[in-house]
Amino acid sequence: MTRVVRITPFLALMVLLFLAGNALAASLETPILYGAEVNPTGEPLGGGTGYSRLVLAGDYPVQDKEQLLAALQQARSGEVIYLLPEAEIDLTGLTNVEIPAGVTIAGNRGFGGSPGPLIYSNQLNAFPLLQIAKPSVRITGIRLRGPSPDQPDSIAIRIMADGVEIDNCEIFNWSYAGIAMLRARDAHIHHNFIHNVRRPGLGYPVVLDTATALIEANIFDYYRHAIAGTGTPGTGYEARYNLVLANGISHAFDMHGGTDYCPKKGWNCTEQDIFAAGDYVDIHHNTFHIATYEAIRIRGVPRDYTDVHHNWFVNPNPSRSVFYRYFRGG
Repeated sequence: MTRVVRITPFLALMVLLFLAGNALAASLETPILYGAEVNPTGEPLGGGTGYSRLVLAGDYPVQDKEQLLAALQQARSGEVIYLLPEAEIDLTGLTNVEIPAGVTIAGNRGFGGSPGPLIYSNQLNAFPLLQIAKPSVRITGIRLRGPSPDQPDSIAIRIMADGVEIDNCEIFNWSYAGIAMLRARDAHIHHNFIHNVRRPGLGYPVVLDTATALIEANIFDYYRHAIAGTGTPGTGYEARYNLVLANGISHAFDMHGGTDYCPKKGWNCTEQDIFAAGDYVDIHHNTFHIATYEAIRIRGVPRDYTDVHHNWFVNPNPSRSVFYRYFRGG
């Protein structure tokens, strides 16, 4: 004999209510999380002690300037130039030091509490010190110290190639930019401590021009704009899990608009170009301690989308949290 179970409307309604109740209970038990403390990367904010993606050896062990420059001439894609833990390499007087395609420059920052090996320049116009014009370069686990945080005009790293990764570095004392990207796609800037990049009118720990990047789990302090985009077509970034400390001299995250570059550069701009601000801005799960200025200022309407959500703002005034120019909703 076959038993047939009939689902009556009443029974069906009870089953639906039961399932809905379970779903509601589950949603109430799952907190909505905000800010950088969400950090699902498994690595410490800003890198350093506890960072696990360390490179602790290489094809070219380097202690001084001569060894570094020789290694950069010899290294090929897939090879590692390893800066020895106590190295302090003075590149004063040099600019545009090229890193070959696919090469990794590595140090031991964070291993056993090590601050990491140091590359530095005392030349005010180091613009830039290191240049990446070939793809798939990685710089990890080192310190890069510039000549001044506010005297013209220095850049630690300029990226002009695709697929570059900068991670677990301390980058400080550069007046123009810590990391500047120009015509570069898909850079990954993560788990760095970038600070004292604060020249008035410039001062960008990270800046993008016709470039795209994922910028995550960094710590920023003593900056003008911790992240800035020029607003030109092809410029966009996602910023997530970053800790932005209070010592800024202007707003923290930024995308310039068409009014910044169209009139000044003689572009044949349409009305849409003038109102635009890059291609996209995606800012989520960051913690902003800055209260004197806006945390986020988007100076136009990005061509593709703007997505700002799940951030923590210390300043309770919404107008000091996110400022949009021209945007009217939608």
